[in-house]
Amino acid sequence: MKRKSTSYQHVQANLPSNVFWERVPALAAEQRRFFLYGEDTYHVSRAADGIVKALEPVYRESYYTWDVTIDELCAKLTTPTLFADKVAVILRNFEASKKKFRQQLDEFLRTFSFDHRLIILHEAPLLRDDLKDEALVGVSEQCFRVHFTAPTQRDITETFIPEHLNKPMEENARTLLWECTGGDLWLLAHELEKLEFYTRGRSTVTLHDVERCSSVVETRDLGQLLAHVERRDLARSMETLSVLFADGMTPVFIATVLHRHFRWAFTRQPYTPLTRFRVLKTLHDADYKLKTSGSSRYVLETAVARLCEVLGG
Repeated sequence: MKRKSTSYQHVQANLPSNVFWERVPALAAEQRRFFLYGEDTYHVSRAADGIVKALEPVYRESYYTWDVTIDELCAKLTTPTLFADKVAVILRNFEASKKKFRQQLDEFLRTFSFDHRLIILHEAPLLRDDLKDEALVGVSEQCFRVHFTAPTQRDITETFIPEHLNKPMEENARTLLWECTGGDLWLLAHELEKLEFYTRGRSTVTLHDVERCSSVVETRDLGQLLAHVERRDLARSMETLSVLFADGMTPVFIATVLHRHFRWAFTRQPYTPLTRFRVLKTLHDADYKLKTSGSSRYVLETAVARLCEVLGG
């Protein structure tokens, strides 16, 4: 079935995110297809986890990345539940999928019904150019849609932080933590874990704790590193890294600054979805290796070289 071509279409969420959390168990039981999208990628991911948890133990979750083939996806979703376990398929990074795949998925969803669950994560806002894509809009129209908007400073300091920390935090400390992380909930959750560990045995997290554990003080050389990486200047990036290491700056700290910088840059510069995915994957891989490997300097140098390559297309 083909739709008339249009230059601009509108995607209307079925529910705002705050109502969605109250109805997760009922929605998980009622709906078979979900399209979760928006600026708040932290809660987009957490929403998928919430749906899967509500389906347990009847459903066995199954994760796919954005590069799964349409044949693999169709085979999983159309397997008769009489002969196999029910599964909840989470299709991540849909914003980075290829146009042909979106067209194939649109046609598949129009043709087949299934008892399994499909949870599509479009881990970015739907921009005006996205809404010119008939296949993307078509896929979303056939799913239950939930929009996760970017949290405000008040949302973070008055709700998110208290919910993710098992002790009170001073108001000025919460404000500083918000500033230090740029409002990035992924980084914020990581910083809260550090603060929880650092303040064991004390009843309150203070401003001094945040200043000591979480404040990111970018030196001139760090700023130069960020500029060299964005310009894809590998030689100067490596020279600047050597200076930072000589000054005693740790690879983990530099990796955190890179991660925060690019999270911020993605909201203000026109990176393609695929570039965003590759940058974040590079930084996530580096973070894991820095925590599990003894060759931390080599890990960071490799990550910086990979960033220069990715940003160069």
